[in-house]
Amino acid sequence: MKGHTRRRGKTWAFVIDIGLDPATGKRRQKWVSGFELERDAATAMRDYIARMERGEAVSESGDTVASYLRDEWLPSRRSKVKESTWSGHKDAIDGRIIPALGGLPLRRVTPKHIAKLYDTLLESGSWDEHRGPGLAPKTVRNTGLVLKKAFGDAGRLAVRRALVSVRYKVSWSSPKTAKSARVIALDPATCDVLRAHRARQTAEKALVGDAYNDDDLVFAKPDGSWLHPDYVSQRFERLVKKAGLPMIRPHDTRHTAATLLLEAGIPVKVVSERLGHSTTSITADIYQHVAPHMQEEAANKLGAMLLGEPEPKAEG
Repeated sequence: MKGHTRRRGKTWAFVIDIGLDPATGKRRQKWVSGFELERDAATAMRDYIARMERGEAVSESGDTVASYLRDEWLPSRRSKVKESTWSGHKDAIDGRIIPALGGLPLRRVTPKHIAKLYDTLLESGSWDEHRGPGLAPKTVRNTGLVLKKAFGDAGRLAVRRALVSVRYKVSWSSPKTAKSARVIALDPATCDVLRAHRARQTAEKALVGDAYNDDDLVFAKPDGSWLHPDYVSQRFERLVKKAGLPMIRPHDTRHTAATLLLEAGIPVKVVSERLGHSTTSITADIYQHVAPHMQEEAANKLGAMLLGEPEPKAEG
């Protein structure tokens, strides 16, 4: 997979060749723009290509349902499932999902849109209401499973930029390394919290109207403008103190999460990728205090497998 950077007005973009359209035979390209510096675009491009080659689905905030499903998700699934399964996915996407939802921005799809799709498929068999009869419930259910899997792969968190404060002056910064620009899987509970948060933001946007600063930020003021990093830190410290907890910084929660993951037996490589470390040795050095516990647990498990001895029960 090849790509290159290109200047677009006052910002930089990268464009990647993503193969030929099987229907038309024409070359397809993926554009991602909005980078202040060419090196930022180049770093993001290398990460994007690497993730695509690893078979990961990659979605951007401006993607439509059609572009995400057809250009990102379907290609990423081809090496993971049987050809017959992939063909079924493609039929559902091209014949049933895209005609109904394809033009919608990915992040704007609501349960109402999906419910309407299911009703239409059951009644007429396609998005064309003049066709009929309706599809079998099993076919509609399978279409829903494809949609659920594809959208589940899209709720992932993409680390692309950071708002930093130096002497109280705020500026946007790209991740430090290619490893820092990463995609992190989110658990269903966290996704539910973020969806509820997005719903509140949508309500705020409706109240503010044209004055809303729509920079597509996850956390922002009611008018959509960014929150100062120092304010977030100070607010966090006040909440920690109010809760009667030991004084920690927002960054310390990162260490807590990493320690809990390692103690739960998650491989160091996986934890390292979530943290954005360039090598696993960095992760191992920082969290070596967890190693003795992990070594003991590994020894017990190995003994149980080889000697048939029961693993010692955890205390407490």
